Amino acid sequence: MSDWIWLPEQAYPEYQLTYFPDYALEGERDLKNNYCIAEFHREYRFPCRIERVELRISADIFYTLTVNDGFVGKGPASAGGDFLCDAGDVLPQYADRYTLCPDSDLLVFDAQVRLLRERLPEYSKGHGGLMIEGSVFLSDGSQQEFSTDTSWLCRVDRRYPESFRCDWDASPDPWINAVMVEDIWQAEDTILEPLTEEKILPVGPAELCVPGGETMSFSVELDKIYSAFVGAEIRGEVDVVIEIGEFPGQKNAVERIHTSSPFTFRSLLFYSLGACTVRVTNRGTEEASVRPYGIATCYPVHQEGSFRCSDPELNGVYDLCRWTLRICRQSLHIDSPSHQELLACTGDYYIMAMMTAFTFGDMTLAKMDVIRTANWLAANSGVMFHTTYSLIWVQMLLDVYKFDGDPRPAGAVPSRPAHPAGPF
Repeated sequence: MSDWIWLPEQAYPEYQLTYFPDYALEGERDLKNNYCIAEFHREYRFPCRIERVELRISADIFYTLTVNDGFVGKGPASAGGDFLCDAGDVLPQYADRYTLCPDSDLLVFDAQVRLLRERLPEYSKGHGGLMIEGSVFLSDGSQQEFSTDTSWLCRVDRRYPESFRCDWDASPDPWINAVMVEDIWQAEDTILEPLTEEKILPVGPAELCVPGGETMSFSVELDKIYSAFVGAEIRGEVDVVIEIGEFPGQKNAVERIHTSSPFTFRSLLFYSLGACTVRVTNRGTEEASVRPYGIATCYPVHQEGSFRCSDPELNGVYDLCRWTLRICRQSLHIDSPSHQELLACTGDYYIMAMMTAFTFGDMTLAKMDVIRTANWLAANSGVMFHTTYSLIWVQMLLDVYKFDGDPRPAGAVPSRPAHPAGPF
């Protein structure tokens, strides 16, 4: 059994419970008002240099993790699920694995955990929680274990008072000790690798400089559409509004940032990002600047197929479809980076699984889709929101097995380095 921690109820009674779907049962709708980002911190000092660390982590509902001020990853992997209610009660909770080589005798953990669901594929067991456990392999040949416990510090991160808003000037709560909570999650290891990340700079000028007391705006565009978090290097006393879209002038989402000191912003959600409009109000007297960019994320691609024929338009269709598939490969196949549908539309994901076989080759994500759909079918008497899709799943199961060729039960793969590098 893993050790889970959370914010003490005595200090934060309003930030304990969460709910599964947008269409929550009557009496649960008031929980929509208890959005928060919880922070957790812990330092470990070891007697000699650390050669490597094997980490296992999960959270309810969404986490980001940094170690020694370096970004490690985000998660957990989605349980998949359907549009029918209360899947959070019956679907597995997944734990992610990472391997770190810090070259230090110190480990400093900082985790952010979001309470409440923001995207369709996210699930909750009904209570906030964080679990981190690991093995530390030291240069003297010894090994030490650790896990989240009451020695970890926690607080609500007041810099994120609500979705899509960041107030970097907010006064922090004092650190207090976390409390142990019942392990209602029983997290299972996923067979998936951590998602990759890559910083994507805009095409053309990428910095807006604003004189004191003025408001200015400009548009930036990426070379193509990505599944990406919004990032920005901000300097000055400013209010920043970032309108996010797939092409210039489109506004599918808005991030709002308030700060009086320099910092590097990273959105807590990823978007279908191809362009954005940035409006900056400089509240100070000195010149301020903002440099926006994207942080592209997807399931790792280690090799790619190719297709060429005498028809350039057909070649273009192949390239476009391959790219679209790539940005839809997250911790599950999503229908689009904007909609981010659950694993309920088996017809969509069957097509993507077959496309993967001829574009990227690695069928691990498709195999996991089959497993997660089976979990839902077993938990719900074989019934799906799209009734006939349970029959499509049978065909998908057969074809994924044909391409995967692995008859063994699903098991955890060795962990990979944090957000493994590679060309996006």
